Amino acid sequence: MAQADKRGSGSLRQNAYETILQAIIFGDLAPGSSIDDKQVADDFGLGLAVVRDALMRLALENMVERHARIGTRVPDLGLREVQEVFEARVILEGACAALAAERASAVEVEALRASFAGYEEVIERREFRRLVAMDQAFHRTLADACHNGHMGRSLVLLHNNASRFWYFGLLRLDAVTLRADIKAHLVVADAIAAHDAVAAEQAMRGVLGHFPADMRNFLIAPPIFDRLTATREAPAEPKARPAAEKPPAESPVTAKGPARSRKAAAKGPASTSQTGVEKPAPAGKARRKPARA
Repeated sequence: MAQADKRGSGSLRQNAYETILQAIIFGDLAPGSSIDDKQVADDFGLGLAVVRDALMRLALENMVERHARIGTRVPDLGLREVQEVFEARVILEGACAALAAERASAVEVEALRASFAGYEEVIERREFRRLVAMDQAFHRTLADACHNGHMGRSLVLLHNNASRFWYFGLLRLDAVTLRADIKAHLVVADAIAAHDAVAAEQAMRGVLGHFPADMRNFLIAPPIFDRLTATREAPAEPKARPAAEKPPAESPVTAKGPARSRKAAAKGPASTSQTGVEKPAPAGKARRKPARA
């Protein structure tokens, strides 16, 4: 009974971890937002204890940040994070692919190939969450297939971080680019099936070669969520006045204008010649100066 309770507790903790992890990847817990553990427990129907346990684990994996007197928050998405994740993956995941080519079982090879089963339909329907789930299945299978616990665990953590950026980038990629990306993954699976370590490593570097371009698309394009857009949009510029539109006539003010304007107003409506508006001088003639009293 005690062992069953322990397994059940572990399953609850893992479920809470995966639930919150996916919420971060898909932006349900938005980048830069604060995390209230009680609110998360209520929103996802989880126990408070397992939520706190999951947040501690995610903090160790750099998926959330914990600050004294501030609390827990989701990290922002930025260029530095993209670069660091990419550099680490190029080194580690290429080596994992090479080891998998030497050590993967037939079952693991088949699992790699099956990860993207039906991807054409998923892309056509633009079901990006399913596409991310397929990608996660592929890379987690690769992490197991290299049969190196340290490398495998590190690879999963890196891929979790990369998935945050990749998901946002997916929303702006066209179907041709997405198909090319998936086919590049399948080339890795073929190289592993052929037990060609060199080809597997090169193919994986080819997969990762798409990542910077996809993320450049994400970083340059406008933000996805309204809550992010609202904080980053520049204020609208005032519309330029049409060229044909003239500004309204203003009360004439000359060097002695203010006193003169007040006198004209006191006398009531003036005739055209007594409005106080100086008529333009004929071309070629200088304007006369008013005679002094």
